[in-house]
Amino acid sequence: MQLGSLLTAEFLGRRKRFLADVHCKGESFTAHLANTGSMKSLLGKGSCAFLSLSNNPTRKYPYSLEILKLTSGAFACVNTARANSIVAEALAQGKIEGIPIGSKICPESVVDPHTRLDFKVILPNQSITWIEVKNITLRATDEPIALFPDAVSDRALKHLQVLSALKRQGERACILYLVNRTDVHCFDIAKEIDPAYAAGVEMAKSNGVEFLIYQTAIFEVNGIWNIEIARKLPWKQ
Repeated sequence: MQLGSLLTAEFLGRRKRFLADVHCKGESFTAHLANTGSMKSLLGKGSCAFLSLSNNPTRKYPYSLEILKLTSGAFACVNTARANSIVAEALAQGKIEGIPIGSKICPESVVDPHTRLDFKVILPNQSITWIEVKNITLRATDEPIALFPDAVSDRALKHLQVLSALKRQGERACILYLVNRTDVHCFDIAKEIDPAYAAGVEMAKSNGVEFLIYQTAIFEVNGIWNIEIARKLPWKQ
């Protein structure tokens, strides 16, 4: 997906969870940060920040933090609101395993009165695939390994249980881990952070839930920033 032209600034720090302080052209100001996660391994002061400008004149914070260029040179998309759009584009382009071009993509689909999943996909043969997307920016401290979750997540555990139930009903059920940083080479569950989720993953696997892992490419061409699914990542061996 295209983000358009982005303002370049110096990242100063995160504040009050949904705010980021930045510095640009001699001025410091605050931008909106659409990220509910801990952002562990991302918050080093001095990283380069790339910000989009809202066309809503009533917004208190006109700019939103989209991408960080870390001191290592790697890029990470920190606007978690982008994840489903990135996946939707890849689904439409036939980039996701088992989803052919021409499938009907239904975002934010209701499973029951209390639960929605990110995508219900109806294939040309009328079979159904359910997909829940998890955006990932956490990296292991000493190795190029992407990790999830970055905090205890009862909601993520519930999604595993819902997908297991759908699989038992005969429908395809998938977790799609979207690794939204460019400096990792494989993926693992952060067992030390959330042991219950790690156990839930093993249970879901035994129930036939599929785990798809894709990494994005984050790049700029002629002043226009792009984020797109680039490749599958393996599990850590």
